[in-house]
Amino acid sequence: MFKKFVVFICLFVSSTLYSSAQFLMTADVGQMKTQFGDPANSSSLGNVRSSPYVGFALGGVVFGHSQRTHGVNFYGGIDIKFPTQTDGTNGNIVEFAGLAQLNYRHGPVSVGAGLEARDFSMPNATGFPDELLFGIPITGKVSFARGGHAFVQGGITPYVSNYAQTYVNGGSTGPSGLISTGTFNLGNSRSSYEGRIAGGRVFGHFGLRAGYIHRQVLFNTSGTSLPSSAYDFRQDLISGGVIFTLF
Repeated sequence: MFKKFVVFICLFVSSTLYSSAQFLMTADVGQMKTQFGDPANSSSLGNVRSSPYVGFALGGVVFGHSQRTHGVNFYGGIDIKFPTQTDGTNGNIVEFAGLAQLNYRHGPVSVGAGLEARDFSMPNATGFPDELLFGIPITGKVSFARGGHAFVQGGITPYVSNYAQTYVNGGSTGPSGLISTGTFNLGNSRSSYEGRIAGGRVFGHFGLRAGYIHRQVLFNTSGTSLPSSAYDFRQDLISGGVIFTLF
């Protein structure tokens, strides 16, 4: 996991070497709840995994400035979510992610879209492979109050591809991962996505925020001895934290 984090750090730093940047750091604490399986198929359901987690993010606005009231800027960043328990019957998923996004702002409203790679390190007790998911984040943000220092933002990230990262019973990694005697990949008839909403207030270089995330990841499976949808998972995350900016 540490190696993955180092790789994301290197990618982020290299993206900001060629221009001045406004840096942004966040730290959050919250509760993460994960349900493996499909609620419509009780035989596929595992126990609900619920645990506190801490989250950290580092980002930078380059080729622009986030405080401009009009125009385009480019954001690049990384984030990590690390639950307090990562294995056993209540252990939860560790996340690492890298994001690149182009934003356009007009007055108090901004919209953006980009590319995201999010790595899910599964608890060993599940026997499931780690997953690297690729998505297209689409976001919107409204600033208000005096000076536009308060904000509400939301977005959705459809996941469009996955890569199984773990060797399972000698199988090779690839876009369609080998699980025991079967294979799986992201469902082509069911949507996998992350939806999120957050709000907060900035006071100079310091701010407060709170947010909620809902996520579902659904797979097509074949040739496995497990019930259909056993590898699917759904998550709900709620958190609060702080924002630090460096101009």
